Amino acid sequence: MPFKEQVYVALLVAQGRIPAEAYDPCYDETYDTLIAWADREGILTIDLRGPLRAAAQQGLRLYWRRDGHLTPAGHAAVARALRGRLQFPLDQRERGVVH
Repeated sequence: MPFKEQVYVALLVAQGRIPAEAYDPCYDETYDTLIAWADREGILTIDLRGPLRAAAQQGLRLYWRRDGHLTPAGHAAVARALRGRLQFPLDQRERGVVH
């Protein structure tokens, strides 16, 4: 899960509102390393940086100001990203395994 600096600082740099040096590349390097490891291990990963950055660009407040937890809008953005990637076989839904 990207933390809010990965979403908002990257957005501010992309908009030219703060210098590129304000965004530490280690944020994405660490995230990319973890995703690559999970992929090698056959673990499904969903990179939420793009969907959250896109939602932030629309002006949505995804994280609470005083901490790094998601707001309802942030949870909705994550849910949309997950819905787009996760598919469950119809028979599991019919049996009530997936709600």
